[in-house]
Amino acid sequence: MTPIFDKTGIYFKEAGILNDEEILLQSWGDSNKTGVSLIDLVSGIEKILDIKENDDLLEAYANVDGYTLITASGNRNGKYLLNAIYNYYKFQYGEPFSAANDFAGRISWNESARLEGLIEIYKKTGNKEVEATIVAAVENILSVRNEYLGINTVDAPKFLWSTKKYSLDQRTPRSDLVDNGQILYSLLKAANYNIVSDETKDKIVHIAEQAYDYFNEQYDGKGHYTWRKGSCFYLDGIELPWNQQNDYALSLIELYKLTSNDKYYKRIKDLMSSFKEEWIINQDNTIMWHYWPMVFYEGWDEKDNKSINTPKREEQIDKVLEDTVHAAINAKFIMEYHNTFDDGLITSSDLDGVKKAMDYFCSKDGFNANISGLGKEGSKSYLSLPGVWWVEYENQYLADLYSNLGHFAYPDFDYSILYRYAYLYDENEEISLTITKDVYSLNGTLRSSSSEQIYSIDAVFDYVEEIIRRE
Repeated sequence: MTPIFDKTGIYFKEAGILNDEEILLQSWGDSNKTGVSLIDLVSGIEKILDIKENDDLLEAYANVDGYTLITASGNRNGKYLLNAIYNYYKFQYGEPFSAANDFAGRISWNESARLEGLIEIYKKTGNKEVEATIVAAVENILSVRNEYLGINTVDAPKFLWSTKKYSLDQRTPRSDLVDNGQILYSLLKAANYNIVSDETKDKIVHIAEQAYDYFNEQYDGKGHYTWRKGSCFYLDGIELPWNQQNDYALSLIELYKLTSNDKYYKRIKDLMSSFKEEWIINQDNTIMWHYWPMVFYEGWDEKDNKSINTPKREEQIDKVLEDTVHAAINAKFIMEYHNTFDDGLITSSDLDGVKKAMDYFCSKDGFNANISGLGKEGSKSYLSLPGVWWVEYENQYLADLYSNLGHFAYPDFDYSILYRYAYLYDENEEISLTITKDVYSLNGTLRSSSSEQIYSIDAVFDYVEEIIRRE
């Protein structure tokens, strides 16, 4: 592994203090592995600690007179589950954000992703503690809607959630389509899997129905949502990006499953139709798309009277296409539409075309930041992690990546990594893991080594809980 002091573009996972002069530092970067370094703060000398090639680092921590490394080896399926449960207990245990407001977007971009991961874990393990966590998080999220925060405006109605970070002054509450779509999608999934009570399910459905009526006022009837003209947003009056309205469409799919109301199906179909009309289909039948609808790239001026806050915008040519993080939402919408509606609009060939796009931005050298593979002059890095939903398209490079325990996201903001691990875990395949604990003295001498075999779901939960209790 490249020495930390000689490398840029890495994540620091954790640090442990050995003494006044030395620290133990965990990192993850372009090597696609977590590494550990012992750093002398006085001399600046870094010693890279050896980890067996087929082992993945789980923990590294300082002792009074040395340090301990805990590694995992075994089959890939076991590692997926271990990584999911470890990340849950290590970074997402408790409710620091679900009972807080969404002003900074942490419910829409942390809690929604966390819920999706927890729901996937519960589906596959039936763990009662995870179930209770989902129920508590759902109730907390419902309790921090605008009405409980004293907010009820034209751009932030009382029955929805609001952010402030996206408004022009970063103080005015906004209930945007994409944020509420994110939140409602995870809540409706919990309802669809019958994890919450009937009373809570009815409440979630009612809120989603109110949201549909509210956002319908900004629907143009042609497959596009817009930001309300005159609202406190820099692109007021302008059509939303594909990923934002398709994010909301995912929640409508869940709402349709619960209600069988054809008006939701019609809206979902209209959104998909307008999106599909602007797909870019290459000669090899690869399917790609832009971040924005083409009308955005065409620009506008004052005489068009489209926007108050941005009265004109120059024409733009987009060559690199959408970034892979936001494109994942569109890819998910395509897959969910195909899996839900048998109307011929989205075919298995379309799914194959989207999957082929991954060949452009995924490789053994890492990932490009855009679906075209042309972002940042075509460079690839393991730090350019594709968005969450690409994991469902069965790409081998992503499957390889997630068999390693990494630190891919800010645990207090976007935590979709939990879902990625949980999705790849197959409850019908065996679990076979060996956890090894090596204890070293300060000079690097191995003092003791012990191993533990894990073959069941319950054993994975028990072992990870033991790690957390140690801390």
